[in-house]
Amino acid sequence: WRIRRTKFGVGLIAMREDEDKAGAVGVNTPTYKLLGFVVSAIFTGMAGAIYGYYLTFVDPLGMFGLLLSVQIILAVLLGGKGTLFGPVLGAFIIEPLNEVANNQLGGGNIRLVIFGGVLVLVVLLLPQGIISTVRRRWSLWQERKRPGLTGARIELCERPKPPVRPEPSDRYILEVRNLNKRFGGLRAVNDCSFGVPEGSITALIGPNGSGKTTVFNIITGMMTADSGEVWFDGKRIDHLHPWSRAHLGLGRTFQITRLFGEMTVLENVVAPLREFSVRQLNQTAISGEEAARAEELIRMVGLIAYRDRPAASLSYGQRKLIELAQVLALEPRVILLDEPAGGINPTLIERLGELIVELNSQGKTFLIVEHNMPFVMGLCNPIRVLARGTTICQGSPEYVQQDQCVLEAYLGTDFVLEPKGAGGA
Repeated sequence: WRIRRTKFGVGLIAMREDEDKAGAVGVNTPTYKLLGFVVSAIFTGMAGAIYGYYLTFVDPLGMFGLLLSVQIILAVLLGGKGTLFGPVLGAFIIEPLNEVANNQLGGGNIRLVIFGGVLVLVVLLLPQGIISTVRRRWSLWQERKRPGLTGARIELCERPKPPVRPEPSDRYILEVRNLNKRFGGLRAVNDCSFGVPEGSITALIGPNGSGKTTVFNIITGMMTADSGEVWFDGKRIDHLHPWSRAHLGLGRTFQITRLFGEMTVLENVVAPLREFSVRQLNQTAISGEEAARAEELIRMVGLIAYRDRPAASLSYGQRKLIELAQVLALEPRVILLDEPAGGINPTLIERLGELIVELNSQGKTFLIVEHNMPFVMGLCNPIRVLARGTTICQGSPEYVQQDQCVLEAYLGTDFVLEPKGAGGA
């Protein structure tokens, strides 16, 4: 219960829900695994010492057999893991059930059958446990009672004038050189090279299977290239772990949103962690300053009404916006967006474009993978085109639209773009 309310606990929960995503938002997963094991072992060791002193004899195999182990696990799962009173509530339910099975149903192996059935029902019907489920439903009921929240829509911030987009620098803040990646006999990335100018909104486009997401994963450390180099701000980073790259200033979203569903929207935005320090073991999970900053980011994406809702209860488009706010909490210099406009409605696409332009005017650099060509052509410059894992064209939207290789490999020879921009660009 206490650990749950510390930075260390937030990192553990994030890692439990999605280890890869936790690493991408700055959680040093090996260190957290080790510390989690050590902290658990301390309390378990203390309990074992007290038990041995009390009985003056220790026989783990005889005392902690399969049946008792199943009862303990079931009590925790039924009551609610990660809660203070959940295991206690679970024990008050499981122990009487154990006595009934033992005295009225013959005991023995019948108890394992009953507990096995209960375990299946808990996993299917109450995966978060009784207390967590009741809390969540109570929270949703309370929110429905609040005036104006039911059917709340994303509020677009009024702006007196469109933000002025800076001219991209000639300097590459992010660069990949001669990347290669194979999956068995499939060559997903083939001698791929391109750069992202500082201050730009750069697009990476290409047909399905051209290697775009693989390149993203290599850049952010989710995958290791077979050969090639990744450079960020003049430093080679392809040997660094994902959390180290996040701490340097590389933030990313995912093609399929990957929020921490058990956490609230506010907790998700606060979840990104700076460099690990021992202070995180006892540091409050959400400080006043962090809460204020997170609320500012949530308000910026227009979802402040959902501040205390579980992230799992949001729509797909809303999760896209919260994931962007989560990345911004890391204060990255370069933001990689993997198909940000995919699967969301035109209103959210428009809002997303406005946010990207606004953030770009504040100095953020973007690298965007996207299939929505009106969105890309109206928002991004320059554009890099991949086909069969290699870069076949680089240049402005106008240049790319006229390149014969791009037309044949991706856009199609009959491609005509509607004369409409995206995102206020």
